Amino acid sequence: MTYWSNSQGRLMSEPEFIAAIAAQLQSAAPPGATGAKVAFSFAGTGTRYALTYFGQVSQYPVPIPAQALELARDLRVGRYQSGGDACLLMEITVGAGAPVIRFDHGENGPIDQGLIFDADAYRDDLMRYPRRAPAWLVEYVGGTPLAQLTSGSYFPFPSAASVPSHATDAQAAVLIALDFIRVRNLDFTGHNLYSLTAQRIQTGWRVFTQAPVDPARAGGRMRLIFLVADDGVVEIPSPAMTPEANELMFTQRTFERSRQRTQSPSVHTPAQSGGGVGVATRGSQESTQDVPGAREAQVARDNMWRGVGQMYEPLLPPLADNAELWPGGMRGYRVVRRTRTTLLATDGLSAPSLIGGGTSTAFGPIPGGSILGVGAEFFVETIDPELRADESARNHWLFTVLSAVAAHGAAGGSDFVATITGSPDAVYVELPGVTAPREWLVGNTMGVLLSNKAWGAPSGFDTPLGRVALVSVTVLRASESVTTSAWPAAAGEIFRQLTARRLGHYFDPGRDAIY
Repeated sequence: MTYWSNSQGRLMSEPEFIAAIAAQLQSAAPPGATGAKVAFSFAGTGTRYALTYFGQVSQYPVPIPAQALELARDLRVGRYQSGGDACLLMEITVGAGAPVIRFDHGENGPIDQGLIFDADAYRDDLMRYPRRAPAWLVEYVGGTPLAQLTSGSYFPFPSAASVPSHATDAQAAVLIALDFIRVRNLDFTGHNLYSLTAQRIQTGWRVFTQAPVDPARAGGRMRLIFLVADDGVVEIPSPAMTPEANELMFTQRTFERSRQRTQSPSVHTPAQSGGGVGVATRGSQESTQDVPGAREAQVARDNMWRGVGQMYEPLLPPLADNAELWPGGMRGYRVVRRTRTTLLATDGLSAPSLIGGGTSTAFGPIPGGSILGVGAEFFVETIDPELRADESARNHWLFTVLSAVAAHGAAGGSDFVATITGSPDAVYVELPGVTAPREWLVGNTMGVLLSNKAWGAPSGFDTPLGRVALVSVTVLRASESVTTSAWPAAAGEIFRQLTARRLGHYFDPGRDAIY
């Protein structure tokens, strides 16, 4: 879009205006300047500015060229006449790259005292450029003293009748948070409530202020943060918990309220039973199939394995003595036949987590998962012909190995998975109490390598709820486990040598030991 420039006597596009102002700043730059930042403030026919040059420059103020002021005024008026709002501030930063511009229409609260005009100037501005003014400007023009507006303890809260009951969008979430502050008479001294911003999270909004200019006035708090659920419930995060843990518990409570409202019974996955064995089903403690996207995520997992090979359709149940709780409550296994190998995989560790896994603290349980559970599924792949893609796969000792890895992953949660996916080398883990041939055990303990960077295997797959990592399980011979336990760097070397042999993560019962 182009706007008329009185100073240039022609139509100019917005990038042309900005480039021309930047050129004016550069022409006035003192020696040693590497960039500049200017803030223009407008009211009626007046324009004020604050100009700062970056680099090894003197501290003496440098006047801005008059033409830059005229260009800034022309751009402001042109934007308004073309249907835009009349900005109160225009900030341009010039450096090595392209200039950056920011317009402020008053949404961030009162303007800095060095740039703000008196109330009469803004009355004139509103008459020249009629528009909906921000609440603080209405108060200022109406006679509220500037000192009161900038005190950090004053704010024109919305009326109760204007506050929505549900956080249907970002604006509604901010209004609900403001009403929460008003009703509970929370101390917001030093915080700029005009700067409240809403960011979408899984079941609601994270609403927060900008960091205060003077944290000491704000009681040492860097910003106010609220979690606003879609149903309008507001929570204040606990400072004793990480942001991730706070939002996970917030999501859990939102899901729980939703279930209580709908009173829908738990949905059970079809079970495969057989004389005293466990069943592949959702635990009675929760059902997450009604979470939006959960069923589609299950379909994405199934389709991914069908794309890898011929998947045995029934879901294999866990072993009868395996009582480890998985995030989301679903515990099952897939077995897939490929051209030369057979693959066993967990199915359910990446199901949405409400209460499963994790640890207990003085503030209550912190789940190990999230809307993606632990964020991964684990698998072991072998050329051993004794592992067949049918119900008998549960009787193979590799099934007990994968079960032990799954229990380790469920207990460690998403932090454990992040350690694996963030490591450049495979992660060494010891699994006590597994059943396996003697040459693969040290006493009753097996060592395995976990990685999502295995040769010949995908690193993960996408679902409607996010990306899920695929973590391979590489079984180590007893001598390799002993070496790696004493020398952790051996994990990476073993993994590299197996990859060089084109074995990678595949389990070969007859392979030679690396160490």
